Amino acid sequence: MFPFDEKIELYWDTCYDLTYGKETYCPSAFIYLPWTIEDKWILSGTSTGLAAHTNFNKALLTALYELIERDAFVITWHQKIVSPKIIIDKSIQSFINQVFPSNYEFHFFDITYDIKVPTVMGLCFGEAEYGKFVAIGTATRDSYKEALKKVILEISQSVPYFRYMLGKRKSWVPDNDFNQLLSFEDHSIFYLKRPDLQGVLDEWRNAKASMKIDFQLDDIKNTKDCIYDIIGQLKNKNYNILVKDITTPDANQVGYYCLRVIIPQLLQMGGAFPFYFLGGKRLYEVPSLMGYKSNSFDSLNKYPHPFP
Repeated sequence: MFPFDEKIELYWDTCYDLTYGKETYCPSAFIYLPWTIEDKWILSGTSTGLAAHTNFNKALLTALYELIERDAFVITWHQKIVSPKIIIDKSIQSFINQVFPSNYEFHFFDITYDIKVPTVMGLCFGEAEYGKFVAIGTATRDSYKEALKKVILEISQSVPYFRYMLGKRKSWVPDNDFNQLLSFEDHSIFYLKRPDLQGVLDEWRNAKASMKIDFQLDDIKNTKDCIYDIIGQLKNKNYNILVKDITTPDANQVGYYCLRVIIPQLLQMGGAFPFYFLGGKRLYEVPSLMGYKSNSFDSLNKYPHPFP
């Protein structure tokens, strides 16, 4: 990796800034995935903010949701924030029971911070034929109900994914040099391979549930209204919402829109431990803004996240 300074030569491409209604430029490494054309890399790229749909606005909203979700999780994990824990009532448990065995242990948290769009994090402790596991999921949606449903379904996808990854990485035994974790695949099964380190999750696991949500409420908002609400909130913070239509001709022919959305001020979640994004202002400012302790860089969570 190389520092982003005035000496580095990069490819740039145009994007449309929804916040200020004008065309602007963004380094191509933030837009395209994979991006390997440059000799000097300024980041380890991820798919966050990439979305496709047959409806342009729905693709845009999906990308916005993911960017907000990842930002919230990064703050939660690295700052070790135990936010309000959601009570699992009968309606939530009934939904869980449709997907999972009854002996799985769930914990859900409201990780909605200064950007007021419902965002939920979930942890699941369970056991399959390959052994004990811990799975994580996060989601941002227009309601807590929809965010929680997405988290539960996301966790359900982890169970067979672990089976695949454990088969693929049978001989891998990660040691205490976390810098060797260079992909989301590595992160996904790290705590399955190292159950002795699952104690990092204890504060979330042992927290008392106190927040009740209405899981039976059906209040689906209009897609455009959701987009305008997010744009309004981010504009009030002077955050840029950069949109690039990267639809290929073949995808366009079958009616799809493929978008990349970049919000430079939001935090990204890294898939390579040595390249975690730990320099953003929000990581240190949002916790205190929301009434939590804000840890300095040296006091951040030292353990790798379990995100697949």
